[in-house]
Amino acid sequence: MVVYLENCRKNYLNAEGNVDWSKVDAKWAELKKVKVCLANKFWTPETRKKAETLKQEDQQRILDIMMGGLENDDSSVGAYATRPEDYDAYGFYLEPLIKEYHKIEGNTKQEHDWNIPVGQYLLTNIHPNLK
Repeated sequence: MVVYLENCRKNYLNAEGNVDWSKVDAKWAELKKVKVCLANKFWTPETRKKAETLKQEDQQRILDIMMGGLENDDSSVGAYATRPEDYDAYGFYLEPLIKEYHKIEGNTKQEHDWNIPVGQYLLTNIHPNLK
Protein backbone atom coordinates (compact mmCIF):
# COMPACT_ATOMS: atom_id res chain seq x y z
CA MET A 1 0.00 0.00 0.00
CA VAL A 2 1.33 3.44 -0.93
CA VAL A 3 0.64 6.28 1.48
CA TYR A 4 0.95 9.83 0.24
CA LEU A 5 2.18 12.69 2.39
CA GLU A 6 -0.91 14.76 1.62
CA ASN A 7 -3.14 12.00 2.98
CA CYS A 8 -1.10 11.66 6.18
CA ARG A 9 -0.88 15.43 6.65
CA LYS A 10 -4.69 15.67 6.76
CA ASN A 11 -4.64 13.84 10.11
CA TYR A 12 -2.94 16.87 11.68
CA LEU A 13 -4.84 19.74 10.08
CA ASN A 14 -7.87 21.67 11.22
CA ALA A 15 -10.95 22.46 9.11
CA GLU A 16 -9.18 25.46 7.53
CA GLY A 17 -6.22 23.31 6.46
CA ASN A 18 -3.84 24.74 9.04
CA VAL A 19 -1.66 22.64 11.34
CA ASP A 20 -3.53 21.66 14.49
CA TRP A 21 -0.72 21.25 17.02
CA SER A 22 -3.07 19.66 19.55
CA LYS A 23 -3.50 16.75 17.11
CA VAL A 24 0.28 16.48 16.79
CA ASP A 25 0.65 16.55 20.59
CA ALA A 26 -2.01 13.86 20.98
CA LYS A 27 -0.30 11.58 18.47
CA TRP A 28 3.11 12.03 20.13
CA ALA A 29 1.50 11.21 23.51
CA GLU A 30 -0.05 8.08 22.02
CA LEU A 31 3.26 7.04 20.46
CA LYS A 32 5.16 7.53 23.73
CA LYS A 33 3.27 4.50 25.02
CA VAL A 34 4.84 2.42 22.23
CA LYS A 35 8.28 3.95 21.71
CA VAL A 36 9.91 7.31 22.26
CA CYS A 37 11.72 8.40 19.13
CA LEU A 38 14.05 11.40 19.05
CA ALA A 39 11.46 13.51 17.22
CA ASN A 40 9.00 12.81 20.01
CA LYS A 41 11.55 13.41 22.75
CA PHE A 42 12.53 16.81 21.39
CA TRP A 43 8.96 17.95 20.65
CA THR A 44 8.79 20.02 23.84
CA PRO A 45 6.35 22.75 24.88
CA GLU A 46 9.05 25.30 23.99
CA THR A 47 9.53 23.76 20.54
CA ARG A 48 5.79 23.72 19.93
CA LYS A 49 5.52 27.37 20.99
CA LYS A 50 8.25 28.31 18.50
CA ALA A 51 6.59 26.26 15.74
CA GLU A 52 3.27 28.03 16.37
CA THR A 53 4.91 31.40 15.64
CA LEU A 54 5.98 30.32 12.14
CA LYS A 55 4.08 31.23 8.99
CA GLN A 56 1.57 28.52 8.08
CA GLU A 57 3.72 27.38 5.15
CA ASP A 58 6.62 26.78 7.55
CA GLN A 59 4.34 25.04 10.02
CA GLN A 60 3.36 22.66 7.21
CA ARG A 61 7.03 22.02 6.46
CA ILE A 62 7.93 21.20 10.05
CA LEU A 63 4.91 18.91 10.16
CA ASP A 64 6.30 17.17 7.07
CA ILE A 65 9.66 16.80 8.85
CA MET A 66 7.90 15.02 11.72
CA MET A 67 5.69 12.85 9.54
CA GLY A 68 8.07 9.87 9.56
CA GLY A 69 7.81 9.63 13.33
CA LEU A 70 4.13 10.50 13.57
CA GLU A 71 3.08 7.84 11.07
CA ASN A 72 5.56 5.07 12.02
CA ASP A 73 5.50 3.85 15.60
CA ASP A 74 8.78 1.98 15.12
CA SER A 75 10.83 4.98 14.00
CA SER A 76 13.87 5.63 16.20
CA VAL A 77 14.68 9.09 14.82
CA GLY A 78 11.25 10.21 13.58
CA ALA A 79 12.21 13.52 11.98
CA TYR A 80 13.72 13.86 8.54
CA ALA A 81 14.67 17.08 6.78
CA THR A 82 12.86 17.44 3.49
CA ARG A 83 15.23 20.07 2.05
CA PRO A 84 18.79 21.14 2.86
CA GLU A 85 17.60 24.50 4.18
CA ASP A 86 15.46 22.73 6.80
CA TYR A 87 18.53 22.32 9.00
CA ASP A 88 18.80 26.08 9.38
CA ALA A 89 15.13 27.03 9.24
CA TYR A 90 14.07 24.43 11.82
CA GLY A 91 17.31 24.11 13.73
CA PHE A 92 15.45 24.95 16.95
CA TYR A 93 13.90 21.48 16.63
CA LEU A 94 16.37 19.48 14.55
CA GLU A 95 19.67 20.54 16.11
CA PRO A 96 19.23 18.94 19.56
CA LEU A 97 17.83 15.82 17.92
CA ILE A 98 20.82 15.56 15.56
CA LYS A 99 23.29 16.19 18.38
CA GLU A 100 21.86 13.38 20.46
CA TYR A 101 21.69 10.98 17.53
CA HIS A 102 25.34 11.63 16.59
CA LYS A 103 26.47 12.01 20.22
CA ILE A 104 27.74 15.56 19.65
CA GLU A 105 28.45 17.59 22.77
CA GLY A 106 28.88 21.32 23.25
CA ASN A 107 28.28 24.09 20.76
CA THR A 108 29.55 22.23 17.71
CA LYS A 109 27.53 23.04 14.61
CA GLN A 110 27.83 21.09 11.41
CA GLU A 111 28.17 23.19 8.29
CA HIS A 112 27.09 21.88 4.89
CA ASP A 113 28.30 22.81 1.45
CA TRP A 114 25.35 21.85 -0.74
CA ASN A 115 27.10 23.18 -3.85
CA ILE A 116 29.55 20.30 -4.32
CA PRO A 117 29.23 19.15 -7.96
CA VAL A 118 27.94 15.64 -8.59
CA GLY A 119 30.85 13.22 -8.90
CA GLN A 120 33.09 15.37 -6.69
CA TYR A 121 31.34 14.53 -3.45
CA LEU A 122 34.27 12.63 -1.99
CA LEU A 123 35.22 12.41 1.67
CA THR A 124 38.64 13.84 0.84
CA ASN A 125 36.92 16.96 -0.51
CA ILE A 126 34.85 17.29 2.63
CA HIS A 127 37.52 16.60 5.21
CA PRO A 128 41.14 17.12 4.10
CA ASN A 129 42.51 14.95 6.95
CA LEU A 130 41.02 11.86 5.26
CA LYS A 131 43.59 11.93 2.43
